[in-house]
Amino acid sequence: MKTKYSAKIRQLLEGKLDEEDFKTWLQEQPLLDQAEIFREIKATVEAEVPSELLEESEISTLDESIDAFEEQILEVKLNQELDALKDKEIEKKKEELADAYETLRASIIASINEGNGDAEGNKTLIRQMIANEKKFNIYYPEKWKDVLGML
Repeated sequence: MKTKYSAKIRQLLEGKLDEEDFKTWLQEQPLLDQAEIFREIKATVEAEVPSELLEESEISTLDESIDAFEEQILEVKLNQELDALKDKEIEKKKEELADAYETLRASIIASINEGNGDAEGNKTLIRQMIANEKKFNIYYPEKWKDVLGML
């Protein structure tokens, strides 16, 4: 089985690449490829080392370790993807909320300017909205300029 990593693995197994350099190189590879690199090392050793020199329990343990390593990588990747989806969903909800808030603000201002509805109730609502905007440091007087003089 030849892959793009075979030459580097061959260097390691032939002693032409020291272990520290191999570790550094391995960590530079994509996470998802690292388990495959370990599988290729194992397969190369099994193909080239006489079977009587290999401990079956060590090979089995190696298989389990590689599988666990790959499982851990996949779990990390899945969690990263889920976090990214959650972040996108949160951003979408924030935008929807901001749009709804702007629509509400425009509707209240229009209602006051046109003399529709409960003027005093709308003014009270505007004062509360402005107080909340100031509380959260998102108050911009220019957004309220059409009604500030009426409050």
